[in-house]
Amino acid sequence: MCSAQPPGRVHCRHRTRPGDAQTTEGGAGPAECDALPMHAVHDVLLFTAGALLVLCVLDAAVRTFVLPRGVVVRLTRMVFLGVRAVFRFPSTS
Repeated sequence: MCSAQPPGRVHCRHRTRPGDAQTTEGGAGPAECDALPMHAVHDVLLFTAGALLVLCVLDAAVRTFVLPRGVVVRLTRMVFLGVRAVFRFPSTS
């Protein structure tokens, strides 16, 4: 929503009646914004990072369990070493 943006930075079109559109600075209330808010860019970047992480995990799972000859995958190795460190720590104390 444009009401969260500082006045004078975002141009919004407020609809007064169906078919009418008037352009104001800053905006108050529901509006259609011309500018892409920064939180939307942040959300897109987070979605992309999450999708890449999911693809990496699926790739590691396929290479580790599905291929006839197991391939050493960096992600699988890091997870294995991390879990081993967690279980080894209490046993050495």
